[in-house]
Amino acid sequence: EWTHLCGGGIIPPIWRRNQTGTHGGEDGDGGDLVGGGGGNGGGGAGAPPPLAKINECMLRNGICGLGDCVDKDVGYQCECWDGAEETENEGNPTCIDIDECALGYCRGGTCVNKPGGFECRCPPGFDPVENGLRCSDQNECEMTNGGMCTNGVCSNGEDG
Repeated sequence: EWTHLCGGGIIPPIWRRNQTGTHGGEDGDGGDLVGGGGGNGGGGAGAPPPLAKINECMLRNGICGLGDCVDKDVGYQCECWDGAEETENEGNPTCIDIDECALGYCRGGTCVNKPGGFECRCPPGFDPVENGLRCSDQNECEMTNGGMCTNGVCSNGEDG
């Protein structure tokens, strides 16, 4: 019978090497159990059958948060998506959102953090540039439909 632990772990049943007790001691003294004491504490020569491999990725859906779970022979690994970074949660790997706004993105505008990214909202007359790292003045003179010309001379608007 499997034993479930409060922390989420599982202890498999004790594997019996031989039901007759002929290896490692007499019946009832633990000699017929893998690792049992036998008469002399030796435990016998047999080895337990291999334990079933546990796939943490399937057991705990979403274990990697903002990333993909990759099952390993022992444990698992998280491959984080763009905009996320690996960290540990109670000793287990997971992926969390990178707060780009806390890193100073969107200078001159309002930064809005979003899962896996961010949005840079610039004031009127400014556009996000350099992938949203900062807001830059729109040059209305270079715009084909919004240039401000007075007497044939274009001047960049007051908004920047």
